[in-house]
Amino acid sequence: MKKRILCCFMVLLLFLQVGCTREVSVTKGEKSYQERGVRIVDKGNYFEAELDYTSGLTPREMGEAFAKGILKVVPDYEV
Repeated sequence: MKKRILCCFMVLLLFLQVGCTREVSVTKGEKSYQERGVRIVDKGNYFEAELDYTSGLTPREMGEAFAKGILKVVPDYEV
C-alpha cells in the first residue's frame, strides 16, 4: 500500500513539473536597470533582481524604484 501511494505521489509530482515548465514570452526592454537600492539584470531565461535594504530607502521608495525597474526591463509587465 505504501509503495502505491509513493508511486502515485511521484507521478503527480512529475505531471506538475512538466506542466509548470512552459516558457512565457515577454517583451524585453533594457538589458539591465540599476538605481540606488535596486538592480535588475536580464539573464535570458530569468531576471536577476537585487534589492539593497541597506541603501537607506524607505519601503515605499524601494517599492517605487523596483516597480520602475521592472517596467524598464519588461515594458509590458502589466499585460
